[in-house]
Amino acid sequence: MVKCGLILMEVQKSYMNMINQIFSMISVPLEQKESEDIMRELQRQVLQAGDNYDNLLRKFTSINAFEVMGSSSSLKKSIVKKSKIKNDVGDTKNLLNKKCVDYINKLQETQTLSRFSSIQIFCTIISTILDHYKKGCNMIEQAEPDIKAMMQRSERAKHDFESHVRHSIKAKLPDGEKQGYLYAQLKGVTGYKSWSLRWVRLDPSAGQLSWYKSWKDSSRSDSIGLLLSTIKPSPDKEPLCFEIINVNRRIMFKTLNEIDYAEWTEAITNAILSTVGQQSSADDTKILKTDGIPLIEQLRIVGGNQTCADCNSLDPTWASINLGILICIECSGVHRSLGTHISKVRSLEMDSLKPPQIEIMKALGNA
Repeated sequence: MVKCGLILMEVQKSYMNMINQIFSMISVPLEQKESEDIMRELQRQVLQAGDNYDNLLRKFTSINAFEVMGSSSSLKKSIVKKSKIKNDVGDTKNLLNKKCVDYINKLQETQTLSRFSSIQIFCTIISTILDHYKKGCNMIEQAEPDIKAMMQRSERAKHDFESHVRHSIKAKLPDGEKQGYLYAQLKGVTGYKSWSLRWVRLDPSAGQLSWYKSWKDSSRSDSIGLLLSTIKPSPDKEPLCFEIINVNRRIMFKTLNEIDYAEWTEAITNAILSTVGQQSSADDTKILKTDGIPLIEQLRIVGGNQTCADCNSLDPTWASINLGILICIECSGVHRSLGTHISKVRSLEMDSLKPPQIEIMKALGNA
């Protein structure tokens, strides 16, 4: 742990050094400042030479105008002065051309050097960044065995803690009861709502599955009865999920791991079977007819029960009493092969049903 912390500090230090180097590279170099001073001086000289040339050109033009209007004595003086000014104009023009050529050459040189300097700075920055990440990768590779060992120790500690909590809860609860944290997703009018973490308690003796916002807060609770409920795994929607389907509502739960999923689904299935068995032993009356109307005709009135729930064959004569659906004789064989923990098959013509089973069949149906 200490070694990993030291390595992270070294990586952070290397990162800060890289940032400082990049900032120093992108700042304006001293050579660039000197080049800018030279360009400003050359520009000043070009402007000065241009002003001198304009002044001499105006003088030369004024002498031509005076020559036309003046006398013969002044004409000689103007010719001498004109010749001198003409030479000065030529010299000034040559100087202006030279200054312009020097300025253009220096400008091109500066632009070319600036391009090369930008490319060099860019390459240096990329090299600095690569050096930082290479150094970081090397340090992390050296610490990789320690990191993996630390992760393994953390996973073992987490697993041991979860096992300890699970066994502690089991030791305190009566046989068949179970409680713990699960993600719950209630079904509303527009579909399932978002996941919420809830403290869930299974009480087979009361035939209830209850959930609370916290294990400390048992005042605000909600529950669902197990007598008219069935459990349906939902791996196609999300892993580690199962759905509790009741006459009045549906709710989906999601466990934190595979062990909890297996334990919760088994516990709820056994609790449903135990609740149905308790109700059946309390009332041993078996019904095949009510008010002189055969049970099969009463159940076919329920929506969707006119056809088999699986293959849509007409007039099904068999039922899955825990799923609450009617099926044909062919599909009844398939349901029997699934096992009674998934589907309990009964004949509506030969077998008699108990009142709780009839209530389930009427409440659910094929639709």
